[in-house]
Amino acid sequence: MPAMASSINFENLVFDLKYLPGQGDPRRIFQTMVELIDAVELTGTAFLKGIDPSLTFRIGIQETHSGSLVTKAFGMVMGKDGQRLPKNREAILGQGVASATKEVLKSQGKVDPKGHVNAKEVTERIAELQQESAQAYSRVNGDKVPLLIGKPISEKQMRSVMASLATGAFLLDQGDKVGITVNAETFELNPALKPYDAEIVAVESDQSALAMVDTGVGPKLVRVLTPRYGKSKGWEVIHQDQMYKAEILDKEWFDRIHEQFEEVGPKDQLLVDVEFEMHQTPSGKNSASCKIYKVIRLKKYHPESRPTIEGMEEPG
Repeated sequence: MPAMASSINFENLVFDLKYLPGQGDPRRIFQTMVELIDAVELTGTAFLKGIDPSLTFRIGIQETHSGSLVTKAFGMVMGKDGQRLPKNREAILGQGVASATKEVLKSQGKVDPKGHVNAKEVTERIAELQQESAQAYSRVNGDKVPLLIGKPISEKQMRSVMASLATGAFLLDQGDKVGITVNAETFELNPALKPYDAEIVAVESDQSALAMVDTGVGPKLVRVLTPRYGKSKGWEVIHQDQMYKAEILDKEWFDRIHEQFEEVGPKDQLLVDVEFEMHQTPSGKNSASCKIYKVIRLKKYHPESRPTIEGMEEPG
């Protein structure tokens, strides 16, 4: 892999968010940018840790322009002392990060019917790029024995990256559009990208009941059926066509709702950190509940909005 003098810097790393001025919640613009930056940083750090656990990746903002929101950024490869590496070493690793970031952004442009990316395919490709970068890094350092990747990027790490991108996609309004440019190649953020569903883990709680606990990486989408302004318990929400009795443990968010600084109603969607449980008795009755630890974002229902949760929009 040839070294590049400018591997991933403010000249070729650009976040461009086009939006319709004066429409929707303005916080979506800046919150989306945070999620996109997180996704790029997570990709870079996961990529570098396989080469050297002491390395990490950080994004610096060079400048921001009007005309929607155009942010030029630069990537920094940091050592364990918190300082940037010498330019020739940083350039080699930065080019690897740029290539890995392209693979991630390319993959999110094509999702399955559930709105998910095949994390296994992406991680396998990035693992190859890690090995190429490690060998190039060895040559720059003057090592006679090339570095071998002992811990390639994992599917779990990739799902975390995709969760950040999916959160950014969720935050957008219908007229918004995002493009991320890396090394003069631009990738659009796919609005069909969804947060990853939970993985179901069965836990036998006692002789009379079976508890099915949903766990997984990244936030989940739920739709509110019945809000309870005066109580944190007793909310009803839907996730994957299943109704759950919910308890709101995000005190800060609940206080905003309770004091009516923010409104939530039936059909509104919440992006949340949550744990689901399904208790099944020997007689076959189900009791579904969930604990909402953090409300990341509320999206108000609008009959003309594009549906975000499959099958949750009512006809008419």
